[in-house]
Parts: sequence; C-alpha cells; structure tokens
Amino acid sequence: MNGMLRGFVLGSLVMSGMAALLLIYQWTMFSSTSDGKGLAPTVEEQFDIEVEGGLAHIVQEISGLEPGQSYSLIMEDVHKDFKCELDLNKPCLLEDGEERKLVTTGNNGKLIFTYQFPIPDELVMKDWAIQLMNGDERIQGKVDVTLKAVGDRVKAWETNGLQQAAINKEYVDFYRWIKKEHGTPSLIHYDPDHLKLWKKDEFVLLYPSSSQLESEQLQELGKLASEYEDQVIVASENEKGISLEEIGNGVLSNQAFYQELTDPWTPLTEEERQAAHVISDAIHPTDEPKGNRMSTMTEMVTKAFGDEELGQLEALLIDGVQQKSFVNELDEALSTVKQMPTTFFAGNQASSEVIPLYFYDQRQVVWKEKVLPWRTISREGESFYPLGGVASAAGMEVIPIPEDRSYIVEYDNRSYRFYEQSETFITDEERFGLTEEAIIRVNEEIYIREQLIGDLFDIRLNESEDAIVMIPKK
Repeated sequence: MNGMLRGFVLGSLVMSGMAALLLIYQWTMFSSTSDGKGLAPTVEEQFDIEVEGGLAHIVQEISGLEPGQSYSLIMEDVHKDFKCELDLNKPCLLEDGEERKLVTTGNNGKLIFTYQFPIPDELVMKDWAIQLMNGDERIQGKVDVTLKAVGDRVKAWETNGLQQAAINKEYVDFYRWIKKEHGTPSLIHYDPDHLKLWKKDEFVLLYPSSSQLESEQLQELGKLASEYEDQVIVASENEKGISLEEIGNGVLSNQAFYQELTDPWTPLTEEERQAAHVISDAIHPTDEPKGNRMSTMTEMVTKAFGDEELGQLEALLIDGVQQKSFVNELDEALSTVKQMPTTFFAGNQASSEVIPLYFYDQRQVVWKEKVLPWRTISREGESFYPLGGVASAAGMEVIPIPEDRSYIVEYDNRSYRFYEQSETFITDEERFGLTEEAIIRVNEEIYIREQLIGDLFDIRLNESEDAIVMIPKK
C-alpha cells in the first residue's frame, strides 16, 4: 500500500513538473527577442508586469545608458513603493533636483526600478511607466514588455506594440510585446464581450462588439495604419456607423474635430480653413508642420486658454453651430468661454499681419468722474489701453512717425518714443528704456501696456468689478 502511495505521489510530482516545463517552454518559444535592426538608440527598456487584485507590480530595467550620467525621473502620484537599484541589491543614490528627482547610473549603465500602481478605470493607459529624462529629452529606445495577469477572467490586455505572445491559461494570462520606437506603448485593458479589437502593426482600433466593419472601412483603416502607426483609437457607434472618439497622440482626433467643425460650413475660403486649423491645433495639438502665421495664431489661442477652457470651446463649436459667418462663429465661441468679446479671427481674416488675440474688457473707464467712450483690451491676462484715448483724456500729445512705426507721446515737459513690436522706448530722445512690448496694434488702433501708464504718466488706476478709474497722481 505504501509503495503504491509513493508511486502515486512520485508520478504526480513528475506530471506536475512536466506541465510546468511545458508552460515555460511554450512561453520561451513565444518570447524570442527581435533583432531591433534600424534602431538608432542603444538604450533598451524591459518591463516585467504582474497584475493581480487591481494592482500592477512593475520591474522596469533600463540598460545601455551612459555610465556615471545623471538623469531626472518623471513619476506620477500613482507610482507607489518606488525602489531603484544600479544592479541586483545595489541601491541607487537619489537626489533632489530643481523640479524632479535625480539618479546617477553606475559603471554598467543600467537602472532597475520597482514600483506599483492601481489599475485605473481608463480603457487606455498612456503614461503608466516612469520616464527617464536627460535635460528636456526623454530617454527611449527599444521597449520589451511582458505582462502576467492573475485571476482576471473578464478582461484582456493589449498594447500598440508588436505582439510576440498571448497565452491564456485557466488562472493566468501571459502577454509579450515589443516596440522598436515611439517610446513606451499604451496599455489597453478591455472587455472582449463588449469591444472588438482590430490591429495592424502598432495601430489599434477598439470598437463596439455590436458593430460590423465593412471591407471598405477596413481598407480605410489600413491606410490610417500605414500613416499613423503609433495610435490607439477608441470608437463609438452612431447612426452613421463607426465614429472616432479618442485618438492616442492627437493627430487623428485633430482631423476628426476639424471635420466636425468644417462640415456644416462647406465650402470654406482658404482663410476660413486656416482659422479652423488654428482652433483644431489648439484643442488637439499635433506635431504636424504648419506655416508661421498659423503657428503664431495657434500659440496665441493656447496661451490664452487653459485645458478646461479649451474643452468648453470644443463643446461650444461642435454643439452650438448657428450657421452664421464661420469666423464670427469662432469669435463668438472664444468670447463666450472668456466672457469677454473678441474679433480675433475676423480681424485676422482682413489683415495681412497677425493681429494678437485680445478680448475687450466690458468695464467702464472713468477719468475725473467722466465715463470715457472706449474700453481696454486684455491679451494673455495683461491689459492695454487705447493710446489715443488715454492721451486725449490726460492732455497728452501723440505724434505718429510712420517711417519707423513709432509714436512720440509728449507729456509734462517730457517725451517718450514707443516702437511697434519692440521692447525698447526712448525718453526725451536720448535715454533708452526697456520693457515688454510697450504698444500693440489692434484693428488699426494703437494700444499701450497698462503698466506704463502708471510708471511713465503718473496715473493711478483703481479697478473694481464694474469700472476702471484713472486718477492723476498730481
């Protein structure tokens, strides 16, 4: 009896060992390393991820770094229990930099990070990994990701990397992906019962399981895949079929928004199309090249509006089309979000030079208890006053010099010469002063920076919610 029992136990152990070896063999067969031809950087990143109980445990190894070189770390609040080693059981020395933690490599040019983070509800996780920076440049090379998901019987995992393995066992799923460029891949955690996945190389589309992609749509996706290979797209379904909602780095979402914005207005003039591109690029930034004029206008919109305001702007332009003049519609949307009127796009449509993005302050301007017939403007949070209006109220004389686009202001036995698009002004035609852009031209009218009114002209400004009161100091 004891012999039979020993034989049974021994046989069970042998069978268990063979099963384990078979699984390891199957995994290693899928895990052959790509040769990485054509990759310029020598840096390689290896991620070993184990997901269990809603937590992702990460071991991130970066090799091929410069020995003895200091790098800064970009870490998010969700990264917990962070540890750093130069090699096995050799801790890193972490220092506090001006903005981020600094770490210095050892002689082997390697860093090993271990950390964990809770799996978020988001379908696509973009910035899940700790990033290594050399100055303003992110360190990246070939990326190799292995993921082991324990006990997750509902959802599957994918990335926009090239899949090397997907082994599904009863309680454990194994995956492996590589990326030769573009940095760390996005992690995708989706429910196959509700979403289908279409993938070509590093292009991924997720769409509702109830939808059917026609062959023509697949052909179009194939074109997108070749042009925008490093993308993760989440699509919804409407009465027109598949509708793109969210796109990885903004290139396609920019195009989708531009299409939504311009469709009701076709045909558009070249100036109107440029205005549409400016708004699209501000709301959904891309690295796509554009002309100097469009780049300047886009930068102005981006500086004037925060992320939340840009979201409000997008919602207004998609949902609130009134079929008026296209550029006026854009200006009305800008005005509504800022709660101050602007004619930015209308003004630039009629001007060969780029007119700054400004907003009219609706408060009354008062001088010696008299309400003046003009308003100030705001640009990038700073106020400007009409030079002619201030001069008329305060008894100054303004002499325009068209030859060099300057204006001489004579006041209280002194003179000040201001130049358009210059940070220099001249006092009494002999002493130079420096300031930020002193005067700007808006709709053929010259405005002067608020700060100079007090500094040079001895005028005190008292501001309230309803009015700006100009008070002479003398």
